[in-house]
Amino acid sequence: MNHIKVTLLRDAIAQALKTIEKDHGVTLDLGRARFSGTSVRFQFNLVENDVSVDGTTVKVPLMVDDFRKNHYRYGLELKNLGANFICDGKIYTVVGSKRSRHKYPILATNIQGKQFKFTASAVKTGLTKLNSK
Repeated sequence: MNHIKVTLLRDAIAQALKTIEKDHGVTLDLGRARFSGTSVRFQFNLVENDVSVDGTTVKVPLMVDDFRKNHYRYGLELKNLGANFICDGKIYTVVGSKRSRHKYPILATNIQGKQFKFTASAVKTGLTKLNSK
């Protein structure tokens, strides 16, 4: 296996993945390749697409998909995705979650767009504070 052959294989695999993307409504991003001797290992990421009202396909970030699947684990509702809440006197917006972060699974952004991690209880308390005003 050499660099030229791996590049040609990568291009062929990328073309084949386009058929899978269309047939299954997903986006596949072909990533890195490692090769040595007679073998090569490719890495790729799969993201499920969401179809909007006008029929255009939009890529759903993994953190949004994670929140949709696991919101009940945190005691939150699906409608809390995109909701504002208050924490330490500042307003944040829930943008998703990451289940592998056990202590701080909820992801939110501030007004400037910077992303922060929160506990589920901090978000629930913040939602209550904002809704009581």
